[in-house]
Amino acid sequence: MPRTTYQPKSNPRKQQLNPLDTFFLDQARAKELDDPTAALCVFITKESGDYPTGRTLVLRNIDGQLGVFINKSSPKWNQKDQGISLQTYWPSVEIQYRIKASCVTLDPKLIRHSWKQRPETPQKLDWFYETVKPQSANLDPKEAINLATKLKELILPDQSTAPNSATGLLLEPFEFEKLELRSRDLPHHREKFVLIEGIWQHYPMVP
Repeated sequence: MPRTTYQPKSNPRKQQLNPLDTFFLDQARAKELDDPTAALCVFITKESGDYPTGRTLVLRNIDGQLGVFINKSSPKWNQKDQGISLQTYWPSVEIQYRIKASCVTLDPKLIRHSWKQRPETPQKLDWFYETVKPQSANLDPKEAINLATKLKELILPDQSTAPNSATGLLLEPFEFEKLELRSRDLPHHREKFVLIEGIWQHYPMVP
């Protein structure tokens, strides 16, 4: 199947530099170079005591917006309202993004449709979180050894139905910071975009 190239959406209200368009174009370059990290991000939230915690997730393009699929049993579900940050780095193009965002829950219809396309093991994990233990819960040594067997033996209530805990977030960025590494003869290029009253403001930065 041929690769599809991201086409930025035009803004009929005002022509302005949209960092989300730039992000997707840079990501498309990384994908063309078969960068193994092109579809991934570090999803960062705050734990109790304000300690930041990050985990690697698949970062999805959902109709030109950023989104992630998660499970409500995960600690990150309750942490999301304290603020979300993302970080990506694509070695193939030597570009890093740091993004701050708020979020809204994805349409359940989209979740149900996407969930049907998932492999069997992730589907069973979602039901394991729902019926046995939540995501990130501790396992004793015996449970850890037998986890694969338990998942294999787990019978789904309905092969085509996602549990209520399977959900996702549509991310609404309000700040992008881009760092582009350059050769040793040139300084790295660093810039920030901040959404102020619906308009993206651009700030060059010291690298």
